[in-house]
Amino acid sequence: MTVTRTMLITLPLALILMGQACGVGKTSGPTPGGVFRSTDGATTWQQVVYVGQDEEGKPITIDGVGINKLVFSPQDPDVIYAVAGAAGLFRTTNRGEQWQRLLAIPVSALVLHPRDREVAYMASQKRLWRTTDAGVNWQPVYLEATPEVEITDLGQDQQNPDAIYLSTNRGVVAIKSDDSGERWQLTYLFDQSMSRLFVNPRDSRILYAVQANGMIWRSGDAGVTWTEITSNLREQLKVSPRAFQDLVFLPGEADGFLYVNQQGLYRSLDGGTTWQELPLLTAPGAVKISALAVNPQRQQDIWYTTGGVLFSSSDGGERWRTLPVPSTLRVSSILVHPRDPRTLYLGFSR
Repeated sequence: MTVTRTMLITLPLALILMGQACGVGKTSGPTPGGVFRSTDGATTWQQVVYVGQDEEGKPITIDGVGINKLVFSPQDPDVIYAVAGAAGLFRTTNRGEQWQRLLAIPVSALVLHPRDREVAYMASQKRLWRTTDAGVNWQPVYLEATPEVEITDLGQDQQNPDAIYLSTNRGVVAIKSDDSGERWQLTYLFDQSMSRLFVNPRDSRILYAVQANGMIWRSGDAGVTWTEITSNLREQLKVSPRAFQDLVFLPGEADGFLYVNQQGLYRSLDGGTTWQELPLLTAPGAVKISALAVNPQRQQDIWYTTGGVLFSSSDGGERWRTLPVPSTLRVSSILVHPRDPRTLYLGFSR
């Protein structure tokens, strides 16, 4: 059975559309939020939150929406998706000038097909949904049966997009489908809750699963066996795992990434075997990094945010510029244009 967007929204979840709790409204809050765009390397910012107008001609915006993650369409960087937690899923096709609400149910994760712009997968609590018509219709392809267990994250094989992975809050990781969600198999079962799941875009056999406390596990065989790699970080740099924030793969590396926790920012170029701590302008653990990004074409270009400051480096983290962010809200996502690194987007949480 195919469930359309209209059917989803006209269930009790339609109340989300009518209230202000999830942020879609006619007036801005005391602190601007939603999404901001810069086209001059983060020197100036423009708030891009417009949705439409109500019956009286007053603007409706996503200024009050808490953005969890911003994602470019792999085919067209003018198309951006905003994962907004309880507020649902939004999309713009014109660089943020106008947004459309695709879903009004809680959305925790989203993956987009790397070659087919019509296909996407999104996780909502205990269900995984697939669209094959760019979000007009959504079909459930996985339902979690265990009580109190919900899907926490999704991963996709970039070489074989029919292969989908998911993790849950009860330690199941790398539940895998090789046929676009038609059939599933459990490849491994942890006894810890997994909050994030990452698939190496250059080698789909390499997966990373992250516990909420910051411990990272690596698989080199598509999720069959796993090794905890933060023990190497602890032994080499005397850094204990802290609350996890993000992991970003580095362009040009077979298995290199940046890793952020509450202690600091770390780089590994060999899948977590060896580690390097990036020298920040703040003392270790003194501030909490809330978002991280790397230029998709050049790994030396790094951005991260903490408090009301955006830090930018063009030499791999040796030296940093400090720039103000356009809101006092927490930056939850930094998006760097894949062809023009002077164009950035910030998503803010509430």
